Amino acid sequence: MIRSNSISFSADVKIELIIAGSRFEVGQLGPGFAFLRQSRDINATECVIELTVDGKVSTSHVRLTTPITRASRRFEFVPIS
Repeated sequence: MIRSNSISFSADVKIELIIAGSRFEVGQLGPGFAFLRQSRDINATECVIELTVDGKVSTSHVRLTTPITRASRRFEFVPIS
């Protein structure tokens, strides 16, 4: 009989969109786009995307290139240099 000790790894991941101190949960993040977890209208152009993986925080300052509306949770952005 062959025994296998398989170890699985799972990271604790949290993604948030931060606008003027308000935080909105992001459900999916891709290159240049993201989806809010809940639909809402957000009127902003510059914001921060905060990615936390196992307690380590990374932030990206971005400019929104498409509006965030209740009709579509998907939005696009470009990095601010």
